[in-house]
Amino acid sequence: MDKNTRFSIRISTDLYEWVKGYAQRMNTSVSALVKAYLESLRTTQESPPDMPVDAQTDVPLERADFERQHLTERVEEKTNQILYLRDLISEKDEQIDRFQQLLAMQSKTTAALTEQLGTERRMIEDQRRRKPSVWKRVFRWT
Repeated sequence: MDKNTRFSIRISTDLYEWVKGYAQRMNTSVSALVKAYLESLRTTQESPPDMPVDAQTDVPLERADFERQHLTERVEEKTNQILYLRDLISEKDEQIDRFQQLLAMQSKTTAALTEQLGTERRMIEDQRRRKPSVWKRVFRWT
C-alpha cells in the first residue's frame, strides 16, 4: 500500500494568497496544484535531454500531454456543467410558464368574482329600494 507523506512548507502570505487565487481560478485545491506541478517537474527532470519537444511551446511532450489531458478534463467538466445549467434553465422556464398560467387563471377568477360581487350588491340595493322599511310598513297599515 502506497502511504502518502505529509509535506508542509512556509511561504509568505502574499505568495500563498496568489497560489490560492490561482488554484480557485483553475477550479482545484492548492495541494492538488502543488502535487501536479511537482509531478510535472519530476517528469521533465527525469526525461532524457533528447526527449521530443512540442514545436510550438518547447515543452517536453510528456508535460504537454499532461497539460493537454488536464485541459481536456477541464473542458469536459465545464461542458457537463453547461449541460446541467441548461437543464436547470429549461426547468425554470417551465416553472415560469406554469406560474404565468396560474396567474392568468387567478386574474380571470378575480375579475369574475368582482363582477359577481358587483351584481349582487346592485341586487341588494334594488331590493332595499323596493322594500319599504319595517316602520313604513307598520305605519301604513294602521
